[in-house]
Amino acid sequence: MRVLILQDALTPGGGTAIVVTRMVEALVDAGCTPTVACRDRGTWSLRGVPVYEVPELFQPSGTSGFGHLQAVIDQERPDLVHVHDVRNAGVIRLAAERLPTIVTIHVHNAYCPGGSKVFWRTDATCTRPLGVPCLIHAYAHRCAARHPVRLWRQFAFSKELMSTLQQVRRVLTLSNYVRERLLQSGLSPDRVTVLEPWVEIPPVTGSNEDGSVLFAGRLTREKGLATMLRALALVRVPFTAVIAGDGPLRRACEKLASDLSIDRSVRFCGWLSTTALREEYARSALLVVPSIWPEPFGMVGPEAMAYGKPVVAFDVGGVREWLIHEANGLLVPRGDILGLAAAIMRLLTHNEFRAELGGAAREFVAKRFNQRLQVSRLVASYSELLN
Repeated sequence: MRVLILQDALTPGGGTAIVVTRMVEALVDAGCTPTVACRDRGTWSLRGVPVYEVPELFQPSGTSGFGHLQAVIDQERPDLVHVHDVRNAGVIRLAAERLPTIVTIHVHNAYCPGGSKVFWRTDATCTRPLGVPCLIHAYAHRCAARHPVRLWRQFAFSKELMSTLQQVRRVLTLSNYVRERLLQSGLSPDRVTVLEPWVEIPPVTGSNEDGSVLFAGRLTREKGLATMLRALALVRVPFTAVIAGDGPLRRACEKLASDLSIDRSVRFCGWLSTTALREEYARSALLVVPSIWPEPFGMVGPEAMAYGKPVVAFDVGGVREWLIHEANGLLVPRGDILGLAAAIMRLLTHNEFRAELGGAAREFVAKRFNQRLQVSRLVASYSELLN
């Protein structure tokens, strides 16, 4: 099968790029012929896979990219299109008119104009479907842009995308949480399928654990690093925290660590290469996922678990679909700083318990997120589209 994949960027900086680049590599191994159209390929490359950089295709609105998409289709003659991160619903609609099209929804924008599913004024998770009340909530709960033009653009995009998803043959999600939100906002159950990502399981090697507490992700409000730092300030045993990631809140978080007098124990590393991040997974004692938004999936959790590391995480979104409390990690009620600190201390001070959870975590992801199984399901979804 010849598959055209549309993805905004292939550069590190989020779980979507990781999922897509691994998918491309796995499709090659499975005997498919993928082609990628993206806004920015960065340094990513895979021998034999054509990559078209088409920035116009990924503009939030307009039709300037439509001709470019048709040119790629004419050149590569794919059997089907698999859309990932595209912020122009018209592009998806055009693809669906030309070829069998499948869309993976990675984030909340399809059914949440603000993209977070959080009422930030009251710090409550939104449980409402997409609809006209979202325009009111933006002002009442600060859950989306409050500038009228920006708000309307966000809302119009979500409405148009949900309408467009009714036209594609298949919609995939990484978690049942996201699937339920799509159904709540109008998609039919027979159209939406959960296809969890796969995780690379590294070989067992000698332990080089340094006992560090690891955070990996964007430094934005929804990822909750500030909450994690406040929890670390309550940890009463020696620790070293490694912050692997970057974003608009980095300076604020560095200042907060200083204000909390834990800056000597916290190392901000910025974005790490794939190899460097793997080394941090191997060295760490545990990973913390302090997200305060409903994680659509939370890829870094299973990534760390593959290295035999337990995860401490807030119980949000799709997290509980891979984290089983006191079986392969520890779940903490959303926003509970004292509970987060206690869970971190519990794993730092109880080595046998930490090792037990870590071993169970590795075994869990090896079975649940097996590449051969998940890729075979993906290829089967493609075959269904062509029959």
